[in-house]
Amino acid sequence: MPDYNIRVFQLNHYLKIYMPDLFYTFKKNQINPDIIFSKWILTIFSSYLSFGTLAKVWDVFLVDNWKGIIKYSLVFLKDVYDILITKDLPGISTYFRENYRLLHNNLNRLYRLYNDFKVSLILNFR
Repeated sequence: MPDYNIRVFQLNHYLKIYMPDLFYTFKKNQINPDIIFSKWILTIFSSYLSFGTLAKVWDVFLVDNWKGIIKYSLVFLKDVYDILITKDLPGISTYFRENYRLLHNNLNRLYRLYNDFKVSLILNFR
């Protein structure tokens, strides 16, 4: 996946903008979101979502391409934000290991969250 590092950079960038507390929780605990993101991006969420939710996410992916993957990654992190923000490295690791299959069934809520994130894949590096 040739653009993988760019996508991880973009996710980190938007995580810092939209969820700075979670970004700094990850940083403090030496957690690179790449650990989480790699499992999502390499399967385009197919290992983590129920079929109905996955179909909707893939519909968005076909339209919005990688912007959709970045935005849904933010949506899923936002969905578990209150849980992750209180955990340390072992707690976050355990949470994702034990809850590896995300069962987001409220598609209307997820789509509203999706629309809350404004993402441009062109970042100014000055």
